[in-house]
Amino acid sequence: VNLDGTKTYSNCTCIAPTNRTNFTGISNGTASSGPCPVSCQHALYWFLVVVCVLKFTTASGRASNFLISLRCVKEKDKPMAMAMGLTMMSLFAFIPSPILFGYIF
Repeated sequence: VNLDGTKTYSNCTCIAPTNRTNFTGISNGTASSGPCPVSCQHALYWFLVVVCVLKFTTASGRASNFLISLRCVKEKDKPMAMAMGLTMMSLFAFIPSPILFGYIF
């Protein structure tokens, strides 16, 4: 146990060794408890920019598609058209996407 309260595990054969060698001449890896140090601030900014651009483009197209679909249908058929549109989105987007995501990851 270190002074800061973290645990350091030594002589780990499953971890790649560093350039340091011990007294026997065989170098073994060490591990510390806690999360790995990661600096991904730059990648976070790029992710936010890409997500904002994609959300903006999909939202602008979604509103116009909805308005066009309502204007192309007779007044009495509008509820059925909206129901069919939601059914198609559910069948081809909302239901398979979690299954596909779970399969990939």
